[in-house]
Amino acid sequence: MERNLMVAGFGGQGVMTLGKFLAEATCDSTDKNVTFFPSYGAEQRGGTANCYVVISNEKIGAPLGDVMDDLIVMNGPSLNKFLYKLKEGGTLYINSSIVTDEITREDVKVVKAPVTELALELGNAKVLNIIMLGVYVGYTRVVPADVVWNTIEHKLGKKPALLPLNKQAFELGAEQRQGGTMEFHNFDEMTAHVKGKPAKARMAVAAAGDPHTIEVTLKARAEGIVEPVLVGDKPIIDRVLAEMGETVPAADIYDVPDLTEAAAKAAALVREGKADLLMKGKLDTAVLLKAVVNKEHGLGKGGVMSHFSIFEVPGYHKLLCPVDGGMMTYPTLEQKKAIIENTVGVLHAMGYECPKVGVLACVEKVNPKMPETVEADALKQMNQRGEITGCIVEGPVSYDCAMSKEIAEFKGFDSPVSGDCDVLVAPNIHAGNIMGKLLTVTCGARLAGMMVGAKCPIVMTSRGSSAEEKYLSIVLAAAAAQKEA
Repeated sequence: MERNLMVAGFGGQGVMTLGKFLAEATCDSTDKNVTFFPSYGAEQRGGTANCYVVISNEKIGAPLGDVMDDLIVMNGPSLNKFLYKLKEGGTLYINSSIVTDEITREDVKVVKAPVTELALELGNAKVLNIIMLGVYVGYTRVVPADVVWNTIEHKLGKKPALLPLNKQAFELGAEQRQGGTMEFHNFDEMTAHVKGKPAKARMAVAAAGDPHTIEVTLKARAEGIVEPVLVGDKPIIDRVLAEMGETVPAADIYDVPDLTEAAAKAAALVREGKADLLMKGKLDTAVLLKAVVNKEHGLGKGGVMSHFSIFEVPGYHKLLCPVDGGMMTYPTLEQKKAIIENTVGVLHAMGYECPKVGVLACVEKVNPKMPETVEADALKQMNQRGEITGCIVEGPVSYDCAMSKEIAEFKGFDSPVSGDCDVLVAPNIHAGNIMGKLLTVTCGARLAGMMVGAKCPIVMTSRGSSAEEKYLSIVLAAAAAQKEA
């Protein structure tokens, strides 16, 4: 993953400071490679000024590029000069106090923040850059907000009188996130979002004697994602921990050697409020599911349970959720409605406000001979009548129109979800499963998944899942559980 940001404005607007604080905060909190590249015009104050920040998991070949993922413009001339650099699907952040020109591009997202006005309300126009930094971090979660503030605090340490005003400015900016635009572009942002939360979710692991499960669980603990609660054969758990040179508090290890009883105990910990989410260890899925769906002691809520998956797809501008390729075989109309509600509920818990949902078929028109199109249209009508809320549902929609605004426009298909879907609803488990494997095997996508619709998120990766998939699934479950944690 590589993210390219350009910040542009007048000299004196704190453009360089904004970029430098972001770059240093990233260095302080991650193992990513970062470059900061400043560029000045003929005059520093009142003239042009811009900088580039590149954040990458790989070595960075050049400190500035021709195409930007994000563009922050603090004045009108910068908008006119640099808008062409923003990639299709990128995000433009503008100081709407003084940038009043019409945005001529329809293929980018626009975040407007009146940072000059907000700075004046705080009594000092010089903090407008700190406000804009807060806006950017609040939207992208590219670095946890508390880490960015720690960097600012450190840099201003010799001038403690400036700290209260700058903290107020940064927090004010972070609060400017507008409804409907919250989204994660990649797993790094989702992980940073979870790390930035004040409380860690407690995760009960059923049958936790598997070294691979314990290893990934401890990694999630070390990264500040979860606090593990291990349920299983205690001597085996203790031995694995000792071999790894790790420890878990004795109060968070439950000695339950029997697999069926371990599953029931892990579910009970969630039901009793002692854990916020559940993970499958070394036991069959059927054993854990039996404990989860137990009518007397399980975690069911009386509705449909479904599989939630989320993918980081190369070439797509944000994380994508194809559902349901893991649980519901041939969902009925009402079950598809429940799948959408489960999926949207998870995204709401993660901070999304109005996810865009595409109900897939092979065509965009209703055909009575194609029940998939009829049900897709029915789900759209439910959304329009207020029976499915908190999202925008479009259907029937073909995959290409859902994923590409240009193709949709060429085919005359006008929809707010085209090229910007958060969720793709497959007609059955086969289509959902094939779509998921196509994205991972052929397209090189990364994924995370869990079961939803119960009283907590449930991480149920297969034994053949990679360590990365298991880790990201824990991050996902923690993100979904954070609202209740």
